[in-house]
Amino acid sequence: MPASISHCFMKPIRIIASLLFYISITITTHADEGRVYLNRFWQTSEGMPSNAVSDIVKDRDGFIWIGTGAGVSRFDGVRFEVFTSADGLPDTRIHCLHIDAKNRIWVGTRHGVAYRENETWHIPQGLPDEPVFSLGEGADGSIWIGTYIGCWRWAEGKFTPIPLGKIVPDIRSFLSDGANGMWILTPGNLCHWNAEQPDQVEEIPGPWLGKDMRDITRDRDGRLIICGTGILLRRQENGWEDLNTQISGGSQNANLACAVAPDNTLWLATRNRGLVYLKGEETGTIDSTKGLSLDDARSVTIDSDGMIWAGTNGGGINCLRRRLFDTYSTREGLGQTVTSALVVQSNGTVLAGTDGGGIFSKENGKFLPAFRAAGQPEFDSIWSLCIHTDHSLWVGTYKDGLFRIQNGQVEKILVPTSSPNHSISALCETRDGGMLIGVNYEGVRKWKDGKPDLSVFGPPVSANTYCDVYDMLEDRLGRIWVATGTYGLWVLEHDGWREISRGLGMPGLLPTVLHESPSGDVWIGTLGQGLVRWRDNRLTKWGIKDGLISETICQILEDDTGYIWLGSDRGLQRVSAAALDSYLKGDRHSPLDGQRYNRQDGLPTPQFSAEHGNLAARAPDGSLWFSLASGAIRVNPGQIPKTETLPVVRIENAAADKGSIWSFKGSQTRDAIILEPGAGTLKIRFTSPGFIAPELTRFRFRMAGLENAWQEVQGTRVASYASLQPRNYQFEVMAAAADGTWNPTPTRVDVVVRPFIWQTLEFRVFLSLLVLTATGFMIRTWSLRRMRRRLAFFEQERRVD
Repeated sequence: MPASISHCFMKPIRIIASLLFYISITITTHADEGRVYLNRFWQTSEGMPSNAVSDIVKDRDGFIWIGTGAGVSRFDGVRFEVFTSADGLPDTRIHCLHIDAKNRIWVGTRHGVAYRENETWHIPQGLPDEPVFSLGEGADGSIWIGTYIGCWRWAEGKFTPIPLGKIVPDIRSFLSDGANGMWILTPGNLCHWNAEQPDQVEEIPGPWLGKDMRDITRDRDGRLIICGTGILLRRQENGWEDLNTQISGGSQNANLACAVAPDNTLWLATRNRGLVYLKGEETGTIDSTKGLSLDDARSVTIDSDGMIWAGTNGGGINCLRRRLFDTYSTREGLGQTVTSALVVQSNGTVLAGTDGGGIFSKENGKFLPAFRAAGQPEFDSIWSLCIHTDHSLWVGTYKDGLFRIQNGQVEKILVPTSSPNHSISALCETRDGGMLIGVNYEGVRKWKDGKPDLSVFGPPVSANTYCDVYDMLEDRLGRIWVATGTYGLWVLEHDGWREISRGLGMPGLLPTVLHESPSGDVWIGTLGQGLVRWRDNRLTKWGIKDGLISETICQILEDDTGYIWLGSDRGLQRVSAAALDSYLKGDRHSPLDGQRYNRQDGLPTPQFSAEHGNLAARAPDGSLWFSLASGAIRVNPGQIPKTETLPVVRIENAAADKGSIWSFKGSQTRDAIILEPGAGTLKIRFTSPGFIAPELTRFRFRMAGLENAWQEVQGTRVASYASLQPRNYQFEVMAAAADGTWNPTPTRVDVVVRPFIWQTLEFRVFLSLLVLTATGFMIRTWSLRRMRRRLAFFEQERRVD
């Protein structure tokens, strides 16, 4: 509940806030490209061998390979595994990288080239000891190598020189033509080699005389793109198009590398401006003022997930991805930081109510103060907003009552309550054209045809006691649902009010938000009790142990694809309604899937507004709006990227109390983990490449033969087992993608725990035989002695007789 501030103090504050708001609009540029992309960078402080990065590539398993001035590094998002000349490379100064069709990593160094296969580095013989500055691959799988002095083609284990005639080699870049040929780029020439005429190359004419060309790529339409110092060209049917005219200051750019994203955005790594992008008529720059680690970018790579990797000359590596959310706060003119109500008009106009700043309307990407014309009241804390079918706007405030705005006219609605300064915490239009009004400490009222409708009054929590109203809705059957927090969940039917949770095995329900799905299910968000669903006169509950991000659900919306969006005090989560049902019918030992969003995904804060209605809204275009403690966000569910590749887990090593006992040696030679007798606790280390929030990657693992249920962990990448009994096991581990999808095929490795000699079957059989033999010998000895005594006794008796 907002603090009560006197009017004499509020007016100066409002004046100052208004001045600051208009000043911010004046100094803010029209396009803020830096906020469109999220960036994260890594440097030597995180484990990189050097901050000078020459090239970046991504292998088929999802690992990032980084070429630096101090070796090549394999990166999984958490750990950098560094390889140098001590591991088999020709040199530690790396100039270029390439991943071939066989998933081999090729490395061009200061002294030749090498490739890695089955976890071993190989140096092909036959290439001069020269610096390698470019690598490529033909459609036939041949590897192309470019140096200062020549061009070579490696196929079937042999190097073949490619004659360039009078052209100075100094190969800058290769690009396969997709058939039998290769495009070859030098500082001043573009050449084409064809397998049908292997002893000559064709020089392609173009407008690059005197230019310094650096890189070549192809866009999604198949058109060649060449970049260099002051040059950016795209090949058309009738010649070359100069793209520099579409980029501000493009002719001054020192373009060192180029790449095209899946959405056909062209990205440029520049020596002087960081990263520059061009998509249609949209262009922008990501430099050090917008989060890039350094303006001197030397390489740019687009991976299979659409993330942009940039290597810098001293600033390490950067990973950029487009924001999933459009965020709005004071920077975009949204008044006070706390957004307390949202509504979207039929024409798509978004109206936001704030806690202390009035109502704002979104126009051209900015929020402007709304309804501030002369003679209209200056609204303070807005707690609820609702658009009526007659296009009027209903406004519920904190302590100032209820208003209706129509055609620029403001009318105060006098709701019959015990106090004139009541708080309107929720509004909801009814099917008959009326308006449900939630009044804190007063319950629910209804307004219809310009007067109170006494058919709705309540709910009667107790005699002469009414409750807070957090949210309301009227379902398709005409029932009125009311969430009242600590007073429970109530529904008004033809026979009157009843508390819905009584007699259904869930006493003490604390509802805070309501949502009806197209199927007729009523979804209920609670304070500390998770997500609840009403279906067929039955309540079903999901919580953190079932896979939810939080037990406190503040806002609920549903998109066109069957996903339910849950705003909470710990961020935002998208869960499939079908997955919720499947989870109830399946194995509850494995939590349900669901994509979670937090600060690393661009949320300005994980805290969503709560405890009154109208906090989230769905726009006519299908986009979803949510209220936050720091403003508002918009998400377009149709633009959420789908997981194309499932995460692969690699088991790295295993250790016991006395040290390492097993390490990864390539998929072709993965042997069992052997745990010797008395080795102690077994620790198995695994990893899976992930770069959005690698410290939050979720893993599931189990030791088959010991346990049936999966153990789920987040962040940690070690599984420990103490006192394993001697037998054969199989360790299994899997990882979840960023959207919550689990790879159904786990990575496995056999585990053999060897017994002490006295624990073996052979020893036990031998010991059993030994015991039986000893027992038999003892019995025989005892029998003989007893027989001798009896014979002696009989002999004595005979002598006496």
